[in-house]
Amino acid sequence: MSLRFQPKIDTKTGQVFSAEVLIRWYEPKKHGWVAPDHFIPIAECDGQIIAIGRWVISQSCKTLKYWADNHIGVRALAINLSARQLKDDPEWIDYMLECLTINGLESSQLMFELTETYLIDDFSACEQQLVRLRELGFKLLIDDFGVGYSSLGYLSKLPVDGVKLDKSLITNIESSLAMQSMVRNITRMSHDLNLKVIAEGVETAFQCELIKKLGCDYIQGYYYCKPLEQDDFCRYLDHLNSQGVQ
Repeated sequence: MSLRFQPKIDTKTGQVFSAEVLIRWYEPKKHGWVAPDHFIPIAECDGQIIAIGRWVISQSCKTLKYWADNHIGVRALAINLSARQLKDDPEWIDYMLECLTINGLESSQLMFELTETYLIDDFSACEQQLVRLRELGFKLLIDDFGVGYSSLGYLSKLPVDGVKLDKSLITNIESSLAMQSMVRNITRMSHDLNLKVIAEGVETAFQCELIKKLGCDYIQGYYYCKPLEQDDFCRYLDHLNSQGVQ
């Protein structure tokens, strides 16, 4: 297992202060690089996702400490949180707090992304842990927003700090006025609730300009940067933050 990092670009400043951490698996004997879409569902089913989740948290904290010690500039990482981590690993929050303490980090430096469908379907089963995360100062984001229940009414009820628009909303945004209107309305409603909006899957300059005009707070996608290994990520940041982006 190894980690990759993809920056989230602030649409107002062009700077990077946070990134998403993504896991990769290389199996040397037969399969080579295995896509996360293949091995993550298997790990979810057989329970290995709990150990994997803890490893990602531990490595993310070590990475943040390294970045702080070397003045890299990125202070926060977003981690995809499995439903099984919440439901089947009752001590994972304490484990995470220990990782933060060991590395001299604050809870606000970790953000957790949970899918919209999961939050609505299983919220009652995990509400106590989600509320505890917020009380401890961690940030929570709704991932893949806009393709599940797509109900803006839920935003006022969920203990979250922002929404991450599903890639499908961005893919056709150049040619679809309806999609542009949807993104504009989701953004406006989210801002009314003091929530941040991240547009994921941005791949073209035109998409990027539209997203900025529609009011999204952050952009993530291949237009700026694919997920990178740590050394490449640090070099990218050094170049980007020294010049900014347009």
